[in-house]
Parts: sequence; C-alpha cells; structure tokens
Amino acid sequence: WGCYAVKSLSVFFPLLVLYAAAGRVFPLSKALLVNLIGLVICESIPYGIGRLSGTSLAAKLREKYPKLLALETLHQRGSLILTCHLLCRSLYFGAVRLPYFPYLMGSLTGLLPMMVADTLLGKGIGGAMSPELLAAWGISVLIAAASLLFCRNVLKKTWNHKEQPNEN
Repeated sequence: WGCYAVKSLSVFFPLLVLYAAAGRVFPLSKALLVNLIGLVICESIPYGIGRLSGTSLAAKLREKYPKLLALETLHQRGSLILTCHLLCRSLYFGAVRLPYFPYLMGSLTGLLPMMVADTLLGKGIGGAMSPELLAAWGISVLIAAASLLFCRNVLKKTWNHKEQPNEN
C-alpha cells in the first residue's frame, strides 16, 4: 500500500504495474482487495492535499487547465461521472471541496473495471497466451475504448452546453 501512496504523488508510475504485481503475488480475492484498498489510498492522498491547499490551488489549476471547468460543471449538475483521467484531477476536486464520498465512489467506479482486468493480467503473466492473459488484454482494450468514447461524449456535451448562448 506504500507503493500506492507513492504512486498517488506521481503521474509517471503506471497503476498497471501495481495491479499486475498484486495479481501475481496474491490469490485473486486477496489481490483484488489489496488493489481496492490501494486505489482508495491512491485517490485519497492527492484529494486531501488539494483539500488542504484550498481554493487558491483550484484557481491556479483552472488557469493552467481551462477544461477543468467542464468537470466542475458536471459536479454542479450533481453527476458522479467525474472519473475522466485528467492531470491534477484529485488535487482539483479536493481544492474545490467536492464531497469526499461522491468523489471517491465516482473515481472507484471508473477505475475498478481496469483494475480487475489488470489484476487478471498479473495472474496470467506466467503463461504466454494463457486464457487469463488473453482475457485481461481483451477486457483492457474494451474498457479503454469505451472509457474514451464515454468521456469524450460527456465532456463534449458539457463544453457544447457552455458554449451555446443563453436563450432566456
């Protein structure tokens, strides 16, 4: 779990390595639990840093990454679909005081399918072209494609909604 804490402060270390390592080392049920707790740690630390940093950090992040406003708009509409992977997402949501539980549930909802697939990938690493390995790669590709399409459509609707003039 210490590795997850370190990962939470880095954008360069891939979660895939941690997921697969747990899948390789532990029985599947324990590996999934280890990875789930690791994800909670990984999502909570930057959120907490953002929360402690306050709204000045949010303003700086909005200035540097203007598209973060689209995610804030989704939050203001009451949506939990805030799981698109953007740089500084966790810091930002903490800084704008998004309630922790909806933030965490939205993040886990977005991350769990890939975590399960990559944990299975760790299980299948030992055998080239094993059914576990092939299933994990297939699931990963499908999830990645679906996530990209879904996030693109949600954010496109949000940006288009903001750009349309108010007809009132």
